[in-house]
Amino acid sequence: NSANAPDPEQEIIVEGFDPTITQKNYYTRGTFFDYFDEEKLSVIAPIINNYKTRGYVIIHKSAAQIDEEANSMLNISYLMLIVILFLSLIILIFFTEFVYRPLRKIIAATEQYASGNMHYELNVEGEDEMGYLAASLSYMARTVANSEDDQKKFIANVSHDFRSPLTSIKGFLEAMLDGTIPPEMHEHYLGVVLNETERLTKLTNSL
Repeated sequence: NSANAPDPEQEIIVEGFDPTITQKNYYTRGTFFDYFDEEKLSVIAPIINNYKTRGYVIIHKSAAQIDEEANSMLNISYLMLIVILFLSLIILIFFTEFVYRPLRKIIAATEQYASGNMHYELNVEGEDEMGYLAASLSYMARTVANSEDDQKKFIANVSHDFRSPLTSIKGFLEAMLDGTIPPEMHEHYLGVVLNETERLTKLTNSL
């Protein structure tokens, strides 16, 4: 308070002043030997000349004001801590929602694909790296699944094409062996068997 500040031109005598009371700290807190009515933080600096103490420079500040400023700084620190924790929570939620969960889905999908289940649905949407990776994996799985389906259809068609001539050949040969087809007709049916054999040869060569 400037109204209570001492005149710098006026000599001030503090009764009972003992600078050694601060020991090595060079500061003290209190009424400064009952000079002030309120508590002050006093910082004492000795004036030394030729290794002798010639006097002291003393700076006083209201302890209440210091406490108020300290509490204000502490409140600001608490507020900053709350803001940092809130931002950390947002980052954690963002990481969980957009990185961890999609990554877990992608890992589960790759395990299904590795086991041969190419029809497994990978539901990860987004236009970020995770979304692009999931879309690429889904496209790869669909391509492989379509290839497997085409392969199964091809094998089924080939099996059907082979089954008809083989059934005819087997039937004619069994009929000739058990006498259903008389010997005079063997030459005719052997020609039929030969034609079916040539048909099988053409099918084999076309694969």
